[in-house]
Amino acid sequence: MRISLSNLYNSNLEFKYENIEFLSSKLKYSGDQSDLENLKNLGEYLGGQDLKGKRVLDMNSGCSGILGLYCLSQLNVQQVVFSTDSALLDSHIQENIILNDFTQSSQLLRLKLGVENLPLFLNSLSQPIDIIIMTEPILYCSIEYLLELFSTVSSLIQFQRHQFINHHCYFLITYNVNENNQFPIDKIVEISKQFTFKFQLNHTNNSLKILKFHI
Repeated sequence: MRISLSNLYNSNLEFKYENIEFLSSKLKYSGDQSDLENLKNLGEYLGGQDLKGKRVLDMNSGCSGILGLYCLSQLNVQQVVFSTDSALLDSHIQENIILNDFTQSSQLLRLKLGVENLPLFLNSLSQPIDIIIMTEPILYCSIEYLLELFSTVSSLIQFQRHQFINHHCYFLITYNVNENNQFPIDKIVEISKQFTFKFQLNHTNNSLKILKFHI
C-alpha cells in the first residue's frame, strides 16, 4: 500500500502491519495525528475479524480515502465503496485508488446524508455492503447531524435487508474520548436507538473506542 502524509508531522508511525509505506509525494491527505490513531485503532480491531469476501462502505471517505485503502491493502476485504459528497474529494480519492492498483476492488460513489438520497446510491452498488465504517463523525457535529446520520445508515441497512433477504450489515464509528466531542457515548447511543440500532462497545483503550451499531 502506497501512502504519504504530506506536511503532517515528521515522526515515524508504527502500525500493526509493517508493509505500509509512507511516501512523501503520492497521497493527497489533509489531517492530523488523531486521524492516523483512529485508523490504527480501527485497523487493529478489524484485523482481528474474518473479513475475507466482505464489502466495506467507507462512509464520508475524506480527501484521501485512507481508511478504505487500508482495508483493501491489509484486511483482505473483497471490495471497498468509497463515498463522498464532493466532486473535489472524488478526484483525490480516485487518484489514490489508481496509484494503489485497487480499481478492480473499489467503487467511488456520491452519498449525501438523507434517506431521499439512498435509492440512487443503492442502485449504483454492485453488491450489498457488509460493514459501514466512519471515523470521528461526531467531533464537532450537531444533534441534527447525528439524527440524519443514524436515519440514513439505518435506512440503508434495512433497504439492503429487504433487497437481499436477511442480509446483515453493521456500522462502526471511532470515538476519541480525549477530544472535545459534542456528545458523550451515552447520548450517541440514545440517539441511535431512535432508529432501532443496538449498541456494542468494542476494542477500547485509554482514549480511543470503537462504537458498533447493528439492527
